[in-house]
Amino acid sequence: MLEKLMIMMKTQQEENRTMMKAHQDAIREENNKMTSQIENKLEKYEYEVKGYLQQIQEEVDRIAEDTDIKLES
Repeated sequence: MLEKLMIMMKTQQEENRTMMKAHQDAIREENNKMTSQIENKLEKYEYEVKGYLQQIQEEVDRIAEDTDIKLES
């Protein structure tokens, strides 16, 4: 009887470990997926910001040229 109980406990422990590992793997997979999505969004925003900065720099350069022309006149 005691031996049967010990076998049942070991079996339950193994099942618990297997379930915990599966749960951890699922969480790890979800975290990796979310991390990838966040990185993709950051890359998109970085690209957009660089575009905005380029537009601003072009406008600043244009204003600087206009100002130089006016100062020379």
